[in-house]
Amino acid sequence: MKGAIRTLENCRRAFEAGDQTVILPCVCLCMGLRIEPPEWLEAAFRDRVWRPFNFEKWEDAFGPPMPKGTKKARREEIKNGMRLVHKVQELKDKGVKGPALFERAARELGLKKGWESTRDFYYRVRPRWFS
Repeated sequence: MKGAIRTLENCRRAFEAGDQTVILPCVCLCMGLRIEPPEWLEAAFRDRVWRPFNFEKWEDAFGPPMPKGTKKARREEIKNGMRLVHKVQELKDKGVKGPALFERAARELGLKKGWESTRDFYYRVRPRWFS
């Protein structure tokens, strides 16, 4: 839970700096963990849902769903990467550290990678605002 709170705080700062892309992942994070969203997130989400006329297109409200020109392999990496990011955070919150952290995350997610490859994958796909 501590990791989620840090992540939401990092996202708030990113949102206040103009990054719209943090809204939907934060909503999903709160729903997935069954936690109440912070006020800034509620306001940002509600503004976009209840006032769609303020935005010409999806990207104006939430940012692009995927960066333009994203290839299929990269889309798969992003999809699997977020599962890994959340699993690593969950294990960190339980006190797992070092190579065991990435070994266990890979095993629990069924990734066929060693701990070093899993670690590299984690740092490559982890959003900069994720704590």
